[in-house]
Amino acid sequence: MLKIAEYINSLAFVVLCVLFSQSSLIIDTATLLYTCLPDDMLWFARLLSSCFGAFTLEAFLLAIVVNMHLFSKHTKAVPFVLGASTTIMKLFFLEAFSSPSIEIACKRVFVACMFGFASFMFGELFTKKWQEKLKAQLLTLFEKDSKKELELKLTSTEAELGEALIKVTFFEQELNNAKNELTKAQVQLGETQLQVTSMSGMFEATLTKLTSELEKYRLEAEEKAKKLSRKTIKIEEPA
Repeated sequence: MLKIAEYINSLAFVVLCVLFSQSSLIIDTATLLYTCLPDDMLWFARLLSSCFGAFTLEAFLLAIVVNMHLFSKHTKAVPFVLGASTTIMKLFFLEAFSSPSIEIACKRVFVACMFGFASFMFGELFTKKWQEKLKAQLLTLFEKDSKKELELKLTSTEAELGEALIKVTFFEQELNNAKNELTKAQVQLGETQLQVTSMSGMFEATLTKLTSELEKYRLEAEEKAKKLSRKTIKIEEPA
């Protein structure tokens, strides 16, 4: 049911209705032309002329309705012309002006006006449907162009993002290398500090030892000097 509803609301259904309407008018026009042709024509010539003339006229009107988008300045006038021509054709076909009574004349005029109104509405509906189709096509083209543009931008952004990721990876490697070098330098500095501390302790111990030995030698020297001074005093006393 949904597909049927979509088809009824489509441009193809409107064209089909116009086609049926014009097909009915072909018969009416052929009959009307047959009565308008000279009586001295052969019957088959009158029949062929009326049939081909009706088909040509109605096909021409149908072609105008189908291609009314080409008449950009007169698009709105086409449905009016189609409705008016249909109404007039029906009036003459139904012989509304030579009816035997007013009641029959009113019926024929009403039928002719209904056919004309239907033709006008189908022509107007076709114009709207065609404009709707053109807008949909333009929107589709715009969406396709926008989609292509977005795809190109996305591809370009992805390429730039790939380059940025490569640069980030390179900088991360450089940073890791720098961190490793810094760690090595810190380890070496710690080892150097330990060595300096150890050597400082050794130097302090050596210096303390030397100081104590020097103090010992000084005391020994003072002791010897005192002993020597005593001996000198003892030697000098007898004299």
